[in-house]
Amino acid sequence: MLSLLTASLTETPADPVGTERIYGGEPVADGEFLPVVGVYVQHANKTELCTGTMLSPTVVLTAAHCLARLDDNSPPVNVFAGTSSSALEAQSEALRYAIHPQYCLPDDCVDDNYDIAYIILADGMDVGTIEPITNQHDYDRLIAAGASVTLVGYGSTESGEIGTKHKVTTAITKFSETGKEFYAGGDGKDSCHGDSGGPALVQSGGAWKLAGVLSRGYDCGQGGVYGVPFPVLCWLRDETDLDLLPGRCDQCECLDISAPADPPADHERGCQAARSLPDHVAWLGGVGLLGLARRRRARLGA
Repeated sequence: MLSLLTASLTETPADPVGTERIYGGEPVADGEFLPVVGVYVQHANKTELCTGTMLSPTVVLTAAHCLARLDDNSPPVNVFAGTSSSALEAQSEALRYAIHPQYCLPDDCVDDNYDIAYIILADGMDVGTIEPITNQHDYDRLIAAGASVTLVGYGSTESGEIGTKHKVTTAITKFSETGKEFYAGGDGKDSCHGDSGGPALVQSGGAWKLAGVLSRGYDCGQGGVYGVPFPVLCWLRDETDLDLLPGRCDQCECLDISAPADPPADHERGCQAARSLPDHVAWLGGVGLLGLARRRRARLGA
């Protein structure tokens, strides 16, 4: 069953933290993955932890479900950078934020949940950025079943500590029919509670690129579901004025994110032959979609 990956700070956790963490991973080194940031979402009686990715010095991409229960009366959303919440390198309060208008819960949408949101920071943070993949050659080469991805987030550690950035390398296992989501992880290498909104990263030309945004997952260690960011880049541009699209791609139609068994040559995909997302692409194996739900919010205990 899929569940939420956010984490909550309370004086007395409603659920034990146990060993939930970036499964099978290790702490990041100083200066590593600086654009992967922590997101504190404050409620009346608790503070929940998510993870995000800096797309610009003032724009953070995270999961919609991290912000979906907030309203105009909610306390601030804060973003911090550093290897842990206790070793801050930068921090800023949210100026505003929004969830994708097509976001829906698993009970209503089995897949393609559009579980993506942005945060605009009041003060920019100079920790670098990670851009999404927008190049067809890179996408075909790096986003495929069996391809390697690196998951990064602030989820719980083996000792129960939450708020320390970890990483783990695993593989993509399958895709939704449209290609707008993919599954990654399993066999003990996975994201977990506190990692919601965090990135699945790939390397292109020596640079890290954003391949997916963590939405939900099975029991920690069994794999999670990641939203592909490219389909929301037009919405993000219109909302924030941050344009990450390549030239001649103003309608977000120049990247074919389908997952055919035998990808066509580069010149048959992308801007030269843009096509609507197919309805024939099959899941590429692994567990089915029955019983999907957001990973529950883990809690940060005092």
